[in-house]
Formats: sequence, C-alpha cells, structure tokens
Amino acid sequence: MRIHPDMNIRFPESKEAELLDAMKSRATPPWRWLQNNPHGEPWDEGYYCFHRDTVGADCACLLFIYRAGPGNFLVVNIIPQVSGRMSVDQYVRVLHDFDERIAEPAASGLGGMTSIDTDKRTLEDYFSPEAIQLLELFCKSSNAADHAAHPSDQLKWIRFLLYVHRRNAQPVPAETFGACLEARNWWPEDDIPRLVNEYDLAMQLLRLADRTAGAV
Repeated sequence: MRIHPDMNIRFPESKEAELLDAMKSRATPPWRWLQNNPHGEPWDEGYYCFHRDTVGADCACLLFIYRAGPGNFLVVNIIPQVSGRMSVDQYVRVLHDFDERIAEPAASGLGGMTSIDTDKRTLEDYFSPEAIQLLELFCKSSNAADHAAHPSDQLKWIRFLLYVHRRNAQPVPAETFGACLEARNWWPEDDIPRLVNEYDLAMQLLRLADRTAGAV
C-alpha cells in the first residue's frame, strides 16, 4: 500500500524565527511564501503555507506546514489547486522538491535536519507478527470460494479480529487494513471489501462492548 508520506523539519528550539526567515528567503519560483489565505487573512495559528506553481505534469498546489511542537515542523498536507486529489507519485515529487530547494538547506544551515517517511506501508507497519500469523492462517487455509463460510474458517477469522482488538495499541482503520491485505495477495481481491466491512463492524462492536461492560 502507498500513502502520502509525512515530512518533519527539526531544528534548535531557539531558532524557529530564523528557520522561517530562511525558508521564506529560499522560496523562489516555482515556490513562494503565502502570508495570508485567499481571504487576505493570516492562516490559523501554528500553520504556514507555501505555494508552488505548475511544473510539468504537476499542477499548482499549496503546501501546508504545522508547528507540531518546539523545534519540530510537520508538512501536514499538499493540496492541488485544481479539482481532484494528487497521486502519491505527484505528492512525493512535490515534497522532495520542497525539501531540496527550501526545507533541508534552511534547516541544516541552523543545525537542524529534515526527514521524509516512506510512502510504502505493509501489514507489518500496523499489526504485530502474531496478528499477521493469524490473518495468514485464515487466508491461506480457508475456502475463499465460499467466502470462508464454514464454521472452522469463521473461527480463524474471529480469532484474528479478537487478537487485533485486544493487542493492537492503536486502532487500524478499515481502509488501511484492506489496502494492506490487497497488497499481500492472500485473498481474492473482489472479496476483500466484504472482509473490510466485517473487520470494521467487528472493531466497532468490540470497542462498544468494552465501553459498556457492566452497564445495566
């Protein structure tokens, strides 16, 4: 599965204003600093914005930075100025261009650094090895032709769902689970939406059961 990756800009806490000035000064075409939003008002507190003109096949866009904490800026979004959503490839190209032209030189000049997450995600990024083993057992030993309707196949699926609910520290969105499972090629692609819906419903029911345990 591929995602729009995050980018961090880390710098000495005392040099935040200097970093902003350095990035502004490096914002030369096709980049420029945007002080205000389209209504002529400052952006929400903690947010900063750069505009990038159309470059080749990449449309004009706005790149938003958020002050995530002392000494840490986070690129939180890149929004195209045309209808539709940027592909992962376009997003990554724009992000790397911003890093190479503006962020990295500005941060390194002040003793800071930048980092861009990988745009690829797998089951291992979200689930424990034990959970993945249970999922693999279900996928590879169940009858996909009848949608795992046999009680023994259903039990394997339920064991995976219960394990994820009880052991995963953070909930994994259903669409993320589905995309990672599809990338694994363990289950017929046309039946994955059904598993995703079952996964989503199960996680909601189990969380609700936990919250209401003991209630009359």
